[in-house]
Amino acid sequence: MSTLVLFNKNILTAQTSPNLKFGSVFVYRDISDTEADTFGMMDGWHIGLDARISPYGYYLSPGLHLYWFQVKEGTNFLSVGDPRYFNLKIPLNMGYCVNMNRKFSVRFSVGGNINYVFHVDKNDVGIDFTTINDLFLGVNAGGGFDYGRFTFDVVYENGLTPVVKIPDKRRFNFWSVTIGRLF
Repeated sequence: MSTLVLFNKNILTAQTSPNLKFGSVFVYRDISDTEADTFGMMDGWHIGLDARISPYGYYLSPGLHLYWFQVKEGTNFLSVGDPRYFNLKIPLNMGYCVNMNRKFSVRFSVGGNINYVFHVDKNDVGIDFTTINDLFLGVNAGGGFDYGRFTFDVVYENGLTPVVKIPDKRRFNFWSVTIGRLF
């Protein structure tokens, strides 16, 4: 209990550093046994803004990210005309930062995400808001390092709630690789 009180006191008196980041995202769906020949990987990009709230050591990091990725059901191959998902992600992470020296630090974090799919391109493969949920949840864990004001992160998000409604309520899992800058 005393650790929680100390953490709350540190957060309330902490310095906030915004972190603008962008990078690549790899999304994959849970694949059922009947779809063993379907890889289910989707790729795309994201851009986001996180706030790192911390005096030192432990930190709290809320954020807002825009993800867009392309998908085609039932095949491993994407083409230019395949539909894209546009997803707004609101993460809340808690982590720990180890300062190695004045310019280099290593970070580890865990947290949760609220995801909102706000647009899917018109398509003829049946992917729309009748076949997908527009709101889904996830938990994530990741790590990264800071060199001066520049950041590099790798984060894995495991989907908790299904995105695909039909036929078998599949979830999306995300791998994100980002570079960014602290301000």
